[in-house]
Amino acid sequence: MPISAVIFDLFDVLLLQGQRHVRHAFERERGLPENSVEETMLSSPLFRDAMAGRVSTQQLWEDVAGRLKLASSDWHVLAKVFNSGLSLNEELVEYIRTLRPTYKLAILSNAPADVRGLITREYQLDQLVDLIIISAEELLHKPQPEIYQLAARRLGVPVEACLFIDDRPPFIAAAWQVGMQAIQFQNSQQTITDLQAILSKQNS
Repeated sequence: MPISAVIFDLFDVLLLQGQRHVRHAFERERGLPENSVEETMLSSPLFRDAMAGRVSTQQLWEDVAGRLKLASSDWHVLAKVFNSGLSLNEELVEYIRTLRPTYKLAILSNAPADVRGLITREYQLDQLVDLIIISAEELLHKPQPEIYQLAARRLGVPVEACLFIDDRPPFIAAAWQVGMQAIQFQNSQQTITDLQAILSKQNS
């Protein structure tokens, strides 16, 4: 079936960890090991719960603050420091703009509920795509098949007409299992090349 929709992961695909020096400056100021903010967040037992919408972003960052031996009231500072380390993948975003209006476009992200505000206010990605699905808002998360099926349904296309891009192999495998085509993001140029190859092949 021809591709009619392209779905992108958010973190480490559209938003890159390109400004880690901002986090490192905060860590030095607080006497913390380098990369400890990101690593502690990812290893928190509340991380998966936040992605699935079972706990709030505040609860996640309060747990991170406690593990870093910071005041729980610093949770919003930690969240801001983490977000300040992100940068927009300009190369990929510029290519994505060329896909409209031929293809329907979506973002599908495992993320806490407050991420929608970040990507709309800071990066205006809602103007780039037709649909944004945040796992915490849906109480579903990758690699659950239902969240891929939900994305296709809201786009109004069969899953077989979707092409999914993500950096995580388990999430790529799950997309294939529900019937989507998929590309693993390794870098922007490779992803653009792979996308062009698939889309041009179906048009030849």
